[in-house]
Amino acid sequence: NASESMGRHYEKTGEFNLANKAYKNINVITDWQVVGVFENISASGFDKNYEPISTPENKTSFKNKFNADVTWFDIEGIRKDRWVDLTYDFSDQNSIVYAQTFVNCTVEKEYEFRVGTSGSLKVWINDCNVFSEFDERNNGIDTYIIKVKLNKGYNRILLQLGANEINQLNFLARFAPQR
Repeated sequence: NASESMGRHYEKTGEFNLANKAYKNINVITDWQVVGVFENISASGFDKNYEPISTPENKTSFKNKFNADVTWFDIEGIRKDRWVDLTYDFSDQNSIVYAQTFVNCTVEKEYEFRVGTSGSLKVWINDCNVFSEFDERNNGIDTYIIKVKLNKGYNRILLQLGANEINQLNFLARFAPQR
């Protein structure tokens, strides 16, 4: 929170190099693949098992809510404040979007997975659902703190973000040592 506050302060005072340095201290996950949008009228998509949940391969094609073929793609960039803003890439009207990344660990270890988001949220670690929040909220950094264990080697992190009542889709996610 301190690094985010300092970054915002430096941005307002025009000290952009210091702002970028402060934001980088947040240590967020920046490499994400995303796919969407899937139907979420009246929040109906929250509990649906859309194909991206079980299909991490980036060459796989899915039918989105407009019956168009979509595949996983890399996010080109994130905002200066380190939030991943999906409203640049997707319609946020009655939509479900998925974001995935793969984290390589040298040893098996427990962490806190910390997420802030706009919208509803589900989190899977290595295909195991570890968190679910149906209510759509606009919140800040580290709002949700989930104790997780990462395996040695690559670990799949999957987020499901939903918009129905709000018109934003963004998130900030990071790992911290478990307290």
